[in-house]
Amino acid sequence: MIRIEDLTVHYGTRQALDNITLSVDAGDFVLVTGPSGCGKSTLARCLNGLIPHSLAAKLTGHVIVAGLDTTEHSTADLARSVGLVFQNPSAQFFNLTVDEEIAFGPRNLGLSEIEVAERIEWALESTGLTGFEDRAIATLSGGELQRLAIAAVLAMRPRLLVLDEPTSSLDVTGSRQVMRALSRINESGITIVVIEHRLGVVAQNARRTIVMDGGRIVADGLTSACLGRRELLRELGLRRPADELQLDWSKNIEPASPPAAPTVVEMRNVYAGYNAHAVLKGLNLNIRQGEFAALVGDNGAGKTTLALLLAGLIKPKSGTIRMNGGKKLLPGRDVGLLFQNPLHQLFCETVEED
Repeated sequence: MIRIEDLTVHYGTRQALDNITLSVDAGDFVLVTGPSGCGKSTLARCLNGLIPHSLAAKLTGHVIVAGLDTTEHSTADLARSVGLVFQNPSAQFFNLTVDEEIAFGPRNLGLSEIEVAERIEWALESTGLTGFEDRAIATLSGGELQRLAIAAVLAMRPRLLVLDEPTSSLDVTGSRQVMRALSRINESGITIVVIEHRLGVVAQNARRTIVMDGGRIVADGLTSACLGRRELLRELGLRRPADELQLDWSKNIEPASPPAAPTVVEMRNVYAGYNAHAVLKGLNLNIRQGEFAALVGDNGAGKTTLALLLAGLIKPKSGTIRMNGGKKLLPGRDVGLLFQNPLHQLFCETVEED
């Protein structure tokens, strides 16, 4: 299914991949892992022709996927055989609603509306989005957006499915739903390559694991064997599933700020949402000076909506939000917000300018 020979990729003067050679059999389930910046995502973009056709990168060597040389065939030709789910799901949406987004690819293949509807239903069920058909994409949480991106690619029924950190925005339940779906898809004969640094998410599904560092392959074999190389994984900052279970988080938990600390954020009976979809319902919350608070919950619970409210980027439908004991919230001044996707708030060409 995949044959790569002497693949080297440069972004300008920076080398991202260094003389990669590997092959993947049809029907295999492969995990590609490694630390940030090791070349995982670059490898994924070579598999569907984004490199060299769409991204500013220099490629030498050969990448053959489903019998097609990616340098000689367009991304449109390759899209019939290779599906790619990006780490940032919003980069591949073209429609306003969930069902229209999933239907977009199959309709462009000229399929009948009956088959398109069947693929929508299957993709929704596979990703745990059944019942979301009529939802506006703009109202989805980060985790729901990721699952929608996966569903849209699954609906194309590709021979090879490449996923770049598909569970990065998902909770435990959502991650398990995706991995169960990928396992079923793989059992039907579709080859799967998952780019992921969270080994515990994919390890029990992947037959083979490829470990990368510095643009090179440093380990390749059965997943059980690669996970057994403890020293290598530790050096690369990768935790095996068993290691995660042994972590002691109690030493990182400090006593909460004393009640006497002044309140810096006060939310009273706050209702918020998007159009007719209510997300926060009668929320009451106090945050005190000096606190380090973690806001957790399932995908779609309202975490992002609450963050946008605090930053003043959206307004509550009712209720009050006050800062420092009484004054109204000043958007852009009182609260700093780092988005889930940092590219949404970078505007300049260089680090210094931004």
